[in-house]
Amino acid sequence: PGTLLERIYPRTRSFVAGMSSGVALVIAGHPFDTVKVRLQTQGAGGRFQGPLDCVKQTLAKEGFRGLYKGAAPPLAMTGFV
Repeated sequence: PGTLLERIYPRTRSFVAGMSSGVALVIAGHPFDTVKVRLQTQGAGGRFQGPLDCVKQTLAKEGFRGLYKGAAPPLAMTGFV
């Protein structure tokens, strides 16, 4: 019962809300993941003294975009998973 718009609207609203929350999660969390991975892959005696040093060096050498390297695939998959 109801028009097509009335039947589709709740599903569309839920999809958009879920996708928006997924995008927000990637935007907020990806820099932490980038720092974590860089610290994990540096090995013993690596170039970073800790997480804050990793952030400082990344910002100095690569700029703000360096913290979001590799963020495109998670963003692209947000609406599909």
